[in-house]
Amino acid sequence: MEHILKICANLDADNISTVVKNKNELQRYAPVPDEALLSVQGRVEDPFFKIVSGIMSKIETDMLSSEGTDAIDPKVLKPPSERGTQSYEHWVVNLGKQSVVVLTDNKIGRMFVTCTDHLRKYNDSLFVNKDARTKDALQYLNKYFDNLENKRQGFDKLDEDLFRLFKENKPELEKVVADPQYKNPVLEKLGDLILKAYKDKPDSRCIILTTTRASCYALKSWMEETPEFAGLNPGVLIGGGGSGDNPGMTETQQRNLLEKFKEGNHSIIVCTSVGQEGIDIQLCNLVFRYNYANNEIGRVQAIGRSRAKSGKTVLVAGKETGIVKREQLNMMRENMMYKAIQEIRRMSERSFANKISEFQASDQVERRGREEAKTAVINKRRKEAPKEAVKFNCKRCKTFACLSTDLRIFKESHYLLIDDTFQERIKISQHRKPKQIDEMYKHKKVHCKKCMQDWGIIATIQDVDYHILKVESFVLVMPDGKQRLCRKWEDITFNVEHCSKEDLQKKINVEESSSQN
Repeated sequence: MEHILKICANLDADNISTVVKNKNELQRYAPVPDEALLSVQGRVEDPFFKIVSGIMSKIETDMLSSEGTDAIDPKVLKPPSERGTQSYEHWVVNLGKQSVVVLTDNKIGRMFVTCTDHLRKYNDSLFVNKDARTKDALQYLNKYFDNLENKRQGFDKLDEDLFRLFKENKPELEKVVADPQYKNPVLEKLGDLILKAYKDKPDSRCIILTTTRASCYALKSWMEETPEFAGLNPGVLIGGGGSGDNPGMTETQQRNLLEKFKEGNHSIIVCTSVGQEGIDIQLCNLVFRYNYANNEIGRVQAIGRSRAKSGKTVLVAGKETGIVKREQLNMMRENMMYKAIQEIRRMSERSFANKISEFQASDQVERRGREEAKTAVINKRRKEAPKEAVKFNCKRCKTFACLSTDLRIFKESHYLLIDDTFQERIKISQHRKPKQIDEMYKHKKVHCKKCMQDWGIIATIQDVDYHILKVESFVLVMPDGKQRLCRKWEDITFNVEHCSKEDLQKKINVEESSSQN
């Protein structure tokens, strides 16, 4: 009740209004779908998990037993007991970040960056194996190592050893893929339900919600390669963000896909959490939440995607995941919410108004405190902003890349270089998806010459090529010697000038001079 009243206070609401008299009419326009929770026994034996888990164990042991790791917090060094979980993902990401910042030995630092990258990919493959076919999980790893093959000129001994470790285990993994006894029973159940739904109603529109982007593409491949699903033409809907080998979808791509779904060009789409919000297709009559449940808010949103009359929503999950039990708890919380709303509606106008005033007064004090704290942080950053240049070193091998004074901000969000010597420190490859963005045409990738770490892109602006960097690819060395990682450009603590006409003209002159020579 307190939580709902705080929301009312934030919205300046005078009361809560819910439909009471016209519930039948409301149901005609917003029907409540039938709901089912299915708990399915997963694989009894899972040799893929055992083999990959063994590889991960070897990498962990070799990495964490190395000398020179004293600077890392011992708690951070200890891996979780279970692999193929969200907690393992958090551990390996945190370890990678801390190692980049605190390890001063470049060789040890590079080892941690490389090993944590591999561990993340292996952990992702275990997620795919849980949700889809073992074949899809192996294909996910094959794609990762195929991409590494293209960067092999930047390999050191550790890269070669890790590459060999996968290749040595690959034949055993392929045997598991070929053995039908290791099929995924949870996936088989999902397939049966989809086939039955389209047999009963051939013009159905179906949404499958799952946890990761990799699982989305794996489920799409599974349907495309299964003859019984011919004609469904599955599509994938994921959020924005991401880069490199894991790009997201633009708003235009998302809109186009939803339009095709609405028109029936895609009878079924597979989504991450982006799909539980905002998809309003009146013809959508079936939602499968596949190994997928978050909180009670997500539950209400996901169920609301089934918009058609006589719609259904089905949760299909492996018994070992505990997802069905978590969803039952969400159902209890949802019922508590409805009861709380009814209690609030019974409050007198005076009591309601007093509560709202009380929360608003309290919130005003908290907001003022937050604003003052934020202003203090900004002022401190400005005051402590380094007067000297900040070094950008490769996150992986610590090779020098550029100085902060060589950066310029273009169009408020792109950080481009005006350093002519940068060309000597990079390797260039073709961008897999060239794209026009406003005045920029991005068409090439920029890599560290020494280790082939992805540093950013080359984009053409006014017929001139510029190097545009990704800040997450670098460790920033401050003038006092301290090292920092920044996930986004807005996290930097130093000033960067905006790109002027003079900067652009200077670059044009250099390009013209080079072409004449």
